[in-house]
Amino acid sequence: MAPLSRLRDWGGKFGRSKLSRGRRGRAFSAARSRVETEPTGTLEASDWSESELYLCADRSGRVSGVSAEVWAFSVSGYRLLYRWLDARKGLPVDHALMRELRDLVGRIAELIDLFARADSLLANISGATLDHAALGLAEAAEHGDE
Repeated sequence: MAPLSRLRDWGGKFGRSKLSRGRRGRAFSAARSRVETEPTGTLEASDWSESELYLCADRSGRVSGVSAEVWAFSVSGYRLLYRWLDARKGLPVDHALMRELRDLVGRIAELIDLFARADSLLANISGATLDHAALGLAEAAEHGDE
């Protein structure tokens, strides 16, 4: 098992992926999670409270900064992060698992941000919808030219 300092240096922040880079090359960084205590053992995570997640049964492998929104994010009632962790119970908590966890947390945070931006855009444009007259189609409809 790698020392905690190496885990911190290795990842530092969850939420950075190549796909999440904006126009200026900045990585999406809404999910700022850190490994606070070195994991000792296998994955047994399902214990989340107030932005902290414990990866091992002995409450080692504490990860801080996992927001309530990321933890509760679901698709069709399927709580993504919880179910992802549940499906990997019993696996060793190593760098590969931490890299996958980092990627997943970052992608969920990015989706939450994109959904919020889409909702905002939809709210802004829904009041300014176009009708036939605004498109110049009212005259065509009257003449039967559709």
